[in-house]
Amino acid sequence: MGPTYVKFGQVLSTRPDIVPPEYIAALEWLQDDVEPFSFAEVERIVEEELGGRISKIFQTFESTPMAAESLGQVHRAVLREGREVVVKVQRPNVREEVRKELDAITEIAETLEEHTDIGRKMNLRGAIEQAKITLNNE
Repeated sequence: MGPTYVKFGQVLSTRPDIVPPEYIAALEWLQDDVEPFSFAEVERIVEEELGGRISKIFQTFESTPMAAESLGQVHRAVLREGREVVVKVQRPNVREEVRKELDAITEIAETLEEHTDIGRKMNLRGAIEQAKITLNNE
């Protein structure tokens, strides 16, 4: 599953008002950490985004993430002046992947709302719009 599907499943697993308990139980496993991506990718992304080498920007930067999730991962670091920070690094190409997946999910929601009673009752397009806001904020 791509990052959007994982995130959407995570959101649904916290919504007992719209999702039956047996589905919530099945979706809860998505709350667990996902596989981290390589530190080489972390270095490339951080250095590109911050415009400098990690060794010049940070006193220390832990190569092992403290957490990995569907959209990125988090690393402990210490800035040159000594302040401890956490650095959240987006997964490589995650923005484009999320956009494509949201387009596909939106099409499915529109089809379900147009052709099924349950689709209309659940306001799937509204849920997708809420998910888009959440994903864009993250």
